Amino acid sequence: MSQSNPASVIRFLHVIENLKRTKRTGWLDNGIKGAESIADHMHRMGIMAMLVNDPSINRERYTLLLLVFYFCH
Repeated sequence: MSQSNPASVIRFLHVIENLKRTKRTGWLDNGIKGAESIADHMHRMGIMAMLVNDPSINRERYTLLLLVFYFCH
């Protein structure tokens, strides 16, 4: 994002902000009370990725892929 213009950065930050309020649709579709937000889920998955203790896995890459995956779906 270093080459992005300020307006693009602000739009991106607004998208990120909305993830805190957007509930996961799978939870909502199944009537689960206390549905977690997308940001809640992303945070937990990022922590889990950092805790992986397997030398064959690049934890930094794995963590970034988890975050990018949610922005693509």
